[in-house]
Amino acid sequence: MADPLSIVTGAVSLASGTVKASIAIAEFVRNAQSATEDLNSISKELQAVRSVLDALSSSLSRARNDENLSESLIRQIGDALHRCDIVVKKITENIDKYQRDKAWTKVKWVMLGQEDVPKLQESLEAYKMCLSVGLHALSM
Repeated sequence: MADPLSIVTGAVSLASGTVKASIAIAEFVRNAQSATEDLNSISKELQAVRSVLDALSSSLSRARNDENLSESLIRQIGDALHRCDIVVKKITENIDKYQRDKAWTKVKWVMLGQEDVPKLQESLEAYKMCLSVGLHALSM
């Protein structure tokens, strides 16, 4: 069972993961400039997730002793955090995978990497929405 403190810890960890993914994307874009357009939107989505995580952490930190917090809501937020963390890790792994061989980065990206971005971005956006809904529910 998740509790508010573990959710805050998870949110901080996920925020750290989004920063790591953003740094990997920025470095990758420098090496494969054809990827700039593809990765710009996912970078913006990572920033939006961080904003939601900051608000969620603040809200839960203030309410962690509130006995009226719904266990079901806390569990759902925890699940969304976990799944969002998996997506962020996949983003970082994919970027790292295409970055390994500098000579072939652009070619590999165009041939293989571009297909992954829209799917990952959609997943990231869906979990951001879940976390936003959880934040709004906490605020009520």
